[in-house]
Amino acid sequence: MFHHSYPFDPTHGYDLKALLAVAAPEPLADFDPFWRDLRACADAVAVEPMLWERPSPQPHTRVFEIAFTSLDGIRIGGWLTRPRDEPVERGVVVSHGYGGREEPDFHLPFRRAALIFPCARGISRSARADLPSNPDAHVLHGIERPETYI
Repeated sequence: MFHHSYPFDPTHGYDLKALLAVAAPEPLADFDPFWRDLRACADAVAVEPMLWERPSPQPHTRVFEIAFTSLDGIRIGGWLTRPRDEPVERGVVVSHGYGGREEPDFHLPFRRAALIFPCARGISRSARADLPSNPDAHVLHGIERPETYI
């Protein structure tokens, strides 16, 4: 039994056995071509990355503001953190929730790692006048078509 304090049933009546019995839906006919074409478009982008070191609130971590070009020429902003005095042995991409983020997370348990914290189009360091930053509007923006959904 899943114990919780939510005012609704987050299991929707499914136990583990019932969840594992749910089959995956058939893929849409244009699923593979859509993602293959999108990947080709992404591969063709001149990323033009930029990196600016900023003061760090953590003595063992270097912090950088970053920006790079994404699809449709849109610049994406975010942060990169890395160890100050240790080699980098791995990279981790850390996304954010619907509300965006105002700084990188410093509590994550990764050692010897570079962490990149990109901000989604329209949110935080990737804010744009033509995209909503309000989470309720942002999550639905362009949802009518896969080509316009952000």
